[in-house]
Amino acid sequence: MTKIYFSILLFLLPFYSVRQKNEMKSYLEIVNAYRASKDLAPLKWDNYMYSFAQKRAEALQYEYSTAHFSKDWKINIQRQDDIRLNPIDVWMESPEYKKNLNSPYLVSSCIAKYEVEGTTYYVQLFR
Repeated sequence: MTKIYFSILLFLLPFYSVRQKNEMKSYLEIVNAYRASKDLAPLKWDNYMYSFAQKRAEALQYEYSTAHFSKDWKINIQRQDDIRLNPIDVWMESPEYKKNLNSPYLVSSCIAKYEVEGTTYYVQLFR
C-alpha cells in the first residue's frame, strides 16, 4: 500500500509545482504592473533564480535570515502566518523593497513560496 501512495505522490508533485510556480508568476505580474506605472521595463521570470529562491524559502523554516546568494542578486524575504495576505502588498510597505523595485537596471526576477505548519515563507530574487 505504501508503494501506491508514494507513486501517487510522485505523480502529483509536478502538477503541484507547476500550479505553485504559476501562482508565483502571477505575483510577478503585480510587480510588473507597478513598474509599468513608473515607466520601468517589466521583469522577466527567471527559472534559474527560481530554483535558488525555492531552496532558500524551504531553508527559512530553520534559519530566518536575509543572506544573499550572489553579489549580483537582491533578495526580499517574508514569513507570513496569514496566507491570505499578498506578499507583494506586504513588501510594498518596505522602502528598501521599493528601492529595489524602482531600479531601472533590473531585468529579471522570481518569487518562491514554501508552506510548513501553518507558516508561509516567500522569497523574491531580483537581478
